[in-house]
Order: sequence, then C-alpha cells, then structure tokens
Amino acid sequence: MDRSGTDYATGTAYTANAAVTLFANWIADTYTVTYSVNGATGGTAPGVRTKTHNIELALMMNTGSLLRTGYSFNKLNSQVDRSETDLNSLF
Repeated sequence: MDRSGTDYATGTAYTANAAVTLFANWIADTYTVTYSVNGATGGTAPGVRTKTHNIELALMMNTGSLLRTGYSFNKLNSQVDRSETDLNSLF
C-alpha cells in the first residue's frame, strides 16, 4: 500500500458512484508512564515517558539520584505497597 489515497475522518459523509474499497487505518495506542518518588527525601523522579503498544520501553531506574533517609533504592514497582511483581504485565 502506498498510502496515496484519501483519508476520511470518522463521521464524514462519503458518496460513491462505483464500487470502492475503503481500508482501515490503524495507529498504535500510547500510554503515559510517570514515576512517583514514593517518600523520597531528595533527588528527582525521571520525567514522564510515553509507552507505545507493542514497542518495548526501557524503564528509567534511579537516574535522578533519589534518596530516602534510612533507605537504599531497591527497584521499581507499579504499586506503592510493592504488591505488583510483574511490570511486564503492564506493558
């Protein structure tokens, strides 16, 4: 397909005077990934990222030198109570 045809927005009226084939045009869903400092006493969380469906996104680890007095950075988790163990299930 060379995509040389005409795009029609949803709801657009179209009148045909002959047989025609219209093709679905797909765009991948995207999702916003934000990082929470979750009680950090210093440093900064990585900026907001965009995850595209079926395209791998490398998660940013402790790039902003987050720190929390009396704690060491361990890992990322999708739940504040650490109940989610498989981040891959989200992406």
